[in-house]
Formats: sequence, C-alpha cells, structure tokens
Amino acid sequence: MQYIRPLDFGAGFYVTTLRKQAKIWAEKKTKRYGEIATLNKYGLNLSGLNIKEFKAADESWINFVVLNRNTKEIIKHDYDVIIGEVANDQIFDSIDLYLRNIYTITRLIQELKTKAENNQLCLASLKALNNLTFKGSDFL
Repeated sequence: MQYIRPLDFGAGFYVTTLRKQAKIWAEKKTKRYGEIATLNKYGLNLSGLNIKEFKAADESWINFVVLNRNTKEIIKHDYDVIIGEVANDQIFDSIDLYLRNIYTITRLIQELKTKAENNQLCLASLKALNNLTFKGSDFL
C-alpha cells in the first residue's frame, strides 16, 4: 500500500485564487529547501468538468475533509475539481475538538466562520489537469 499524505480534498494538484494565500504557501514550502519562492499562474477551463464546490465550511465540507484527513488511502470519488476552504492548522484544531465531542457541529461551524478567508481548488483528475494552462511565474 502506498502512503498518501492526508490533504483536505485528497490526492490532487492544489491551487488557490488568492494571491496572498499562494504567497504564504510558496514561502512556507521553499523556506524548507532554501529556494526562491515562486508563484505560478494558471488558467483553468472548467467546461465539461465534474465539480464539487463547498460554498462554506459547513457540515458536508467538514465530513469530506475529515474523511480525507483521517486516511492513508486515496478516497474514491468522481470529481475532477473540488473547491472549498482550507482546513489549516487553526481550523483543524477546531475540527479536532469536534471529533473529540468537545464541540457540537453547530459550535464548530460557528468557530469556522471567524477564520480568515482562504480557498483551494484540488485538481483531482487527469481531465482537470488537461484543462489547466500555465500563464507565467512571479518570483517573490
């Protein structure tokens, strides 16, 4: 069995539409390796793709993230692209309190509404990756 690092929406190529968030991700990853942080820019044609969009950090989003984060196997689904919020460490701490029955689902959703704006798109299929167009890079 191959180990899969547990990510919010499972295996895939992750991007964001928020430059500030992309910059944070790039700097965090490259700091570890002593490289120069780079932002790659892409266009994505969503036509013909099966898209799952979580409009908010609600109960269905929580269940999907927990399912993906609590496994070492690839969760099977038919989505080409999954769109929704990021369960960063701060958010996942709140989810952990829910999983330990300290927070109710109502309390958890209320907690999540106070977190900073973020988003992620997980390109989870070859079809989605084929709809991705490289637009250039910026060095930070």
